[in-house]
Order: sequence, then C-alpha cells, then structure tokens
Amino acid sequence: MKIKSLNHRIIRNNYRVFILLIAYVFCFLPAFAQADIWKKLTAVTFRSEFDKQVGYPVQYPVFTPDIKALNGKIVTIKGYIVPMNESKGYFALSMNPFQTCYFCGGAGIETVLEVYGKKEFRFTNQQVNVKGKLKLNDFDIMNHLIYILEDAEIVK
Repeated sequence: MKIKSLNHRIIRNNYRVFILLIAYVFCFLPAFAQADIWKKLTAVTFRSEFDKQVGYPVQYPVFTPDIKALNGKIVTIKGYIVPMNESKGYFALSMNPFQTCYFCGGAGIETVLEVYGKKEFRFTNQQVNVKGKLKLNDFDIMNHLIYILEDAEIVK
C-alpha cells in the first residue's frame, strides 16, 4: 500500500512538472522568439549594384534564410517610434532609442522598419511593441526601407 501511495505522489509531482513546463513553453517561449527578430533582421548583408537611373552604385539587401522565413508573417517587435507622419499611421520603428537612430549613431538601415499602421499613432519616447505583417523590400530601396511592417498596431 505504501508503494502504491508513493507511486501516486511521484506521478502527481511529475504531472505538475509537466504542466508547468507546458505553461512555460506557451507563455514565455513566444516572447523569447520575438526578442530574436531584431537579431535576425540585423544579419542582413548588402551587395553593391550600379543603378543606371541614379548613376551610381546602390546597396541592395541580401536576406538570410531566417529573414526570408519572416516575410509575410505576423510579428511583434519591440522598438522606438521615429516620427514621420504618425497622424496617418506612418512612422519608422527603430531598434535603438531615437537619440541613437540609424542616422545619428553607428547603427545601419537594418535596425529600422517602415511602419504602416491601421490607425494614427501618438509619439512616445518609450519603447513600444508593434505587431504587423512583415514585408521584405529588396527592389524599391530608393523609396522605402528594406523592412516594412503593414497593418500594424501597438500592442502591450
């Protein structure tokens, strides 16, 4: 009888550990995966190609397989709003605070996204989470950034 009782306690404890492990995977793993997005996006490389229209070499992005896998996916990414025309729901989202944006500091164009929101946004200097559909741009780089987030919204 004591062995049976001991086996039930072991099974019950293992069951609890299993439930906690499942809860961990579903609650915390997505957050870690989203934190990796900037790391993936900044792994882009560039190739130089002469552009006849502008008359000088232009740097075109070469996306890694990890970046290509994100194309067309709904992602949530944390960053800082760089005002452009937020009254129309259009702004840039920088990996770095506005004071160290890609124009101001040592970061490059791969650390910023062009964001088209579902509605207008209010500027804040606090870090925000933005959710939207990621689009890769390796063809119209004279008019747009290399990363575009469409149908975006600020989420908690």
